[in-house]
Amino acid sequence: MVKNVKDVAYFCIITSLLGATTISVDLVFFQFSLFRITFLILMIFTFVILWVRNDKFTINKKNSQSYSIMFFIFWFFYSIITIAWVEDYASWIQDLYFIGLATFLIISFSYIFNNVNDILVGFRLFSIMSIFHIIIGIYEIFTNNYFFLNEDRVPIYSVYDHPVSIFNNTNNYATFITFAIFTLAICFKNTSSFIAKLIYVVFIFLSVYTLIMTSSRANIIGLVIGIVVFFIITIFIQRKAKVLYGLMVLILMIFAVSSVFISDIVEYLTNNLTFDFSAETGSIYIRENLYKNALIFLFETFGFGTGTGNLEYWMMNYSTFQTDSVLAVHNWWIEILSTYGVLTFLLYVIFYYKLVKDLIINIVKSKNEVITSISIGLLCIMSSFTINSLSSSTLISSEWMWVFWAIIISFQGLTYEERR
Repeated sequence: MVKNVKDVAYFCIITSLLGATTISVDLVFFQFSLFRITFLILMIFTFVILWVRNDKFTINKKNSQSYSIMFFIFWFFYSIITIAWVEDYASWIQDLYFIGLATFLIISFSYIFNNVNDILVGFRLFSIMSIFHIIIGIYEIFTNNYFFLNEDRVPIYSVYDHPVSIFNNTNNYATFITFAIFTLAICFKNTSSFIAKLIYVVFIFLSVYTLIMTSSRANIIGLVIGIVVFFIITIFIQRKAKVLYGLMVLILMIFAVSSVFISDIVEYLTNNLTFDFSAETGSIYIRENLYKNALIFLFETFGFGTGTGNLEYWMMNYSTFQTDSVLAVHNWWIEILSTYGVLTFLLYVIFYYKLVKDLIINIVKSKNEVITSISIGLLCIMSSFTINSLSSSTLISSEWMWVFWAIIISFQGLTYEERR
């Protein structure tokens, strides 16, 4: 039974990257997707195992993972309480589902995954699905044929050769790709097969290419931050200067051989990574107004936030600054602050800090190379996420992201036990 529930957890990882509408049954008010069916089975299996074995899910207060789990439990119950002041109940139910999904996945994965190899298997499955979406993205770039996009939106993306896959827009796809790049790197480090290593390297380069083609500025900057963090770890913590120098020589050789291609990339990035904060039109101006409105809402709700799923409702009905009908705030941090209030935001920042701290401790102290390599990859992801989370309109509904966080938090608990 335990093995079966672990297999269901692995299938959750796979199906979370198939999209809510790709394989689903439309129940008018809810998309009953393959992932959601799998998630329901996982819930049932977990409860049955706990009941049959008479287990109690205990939390070790000395383990930083306990804070992560308790925070998400708090977030879920606070999300329920906000029904007292929300105005859009349909959106409240929708976002409550996603916070509840995240909370249960974290608890379930933390109970089911009992060794680091389980985590590594999860990342390998994530990488397989990443390769699938990278191939789709490459296909879309060169053919302008979009299998999973509504026909009315195809011209918007095809004119710029933007890849989208199942993620509905380029920003969501780009955020996923930044996660995929470092996950592929983790898998590359933890395989002894030359063929597998070659495949991982090829798709790391292809994923960087697809990311550049999305023109998602925040995600490209986020990737650069992640790479910088990797270099800092390599030089100052692991002191692997020789490996780093060899890598830099290899990169310089590639640049020298393909100087024309590199100059095209530099020109492309220069054209797309420009920000005009003085303009009174365009995406930057709209985002500034979205942020200002969101902070005004926070003040008007006395720091408690607009309530679960209601930030867009407030943006539509109570905006002070015009946003050209754009309602989503396009900023993960401000979304949490303005929707769930000051207390939840501060607790979330503490959760993020503790998770980063644990990863750094793993890198410095762990003698297990698998744990060290996974920790480096996850630290790069979390560093880049501070910026690339500003690109998507909202990430609350990204089921694959909650699955990924559940893997990270279960890894956090396992590494504490290993250090002991």
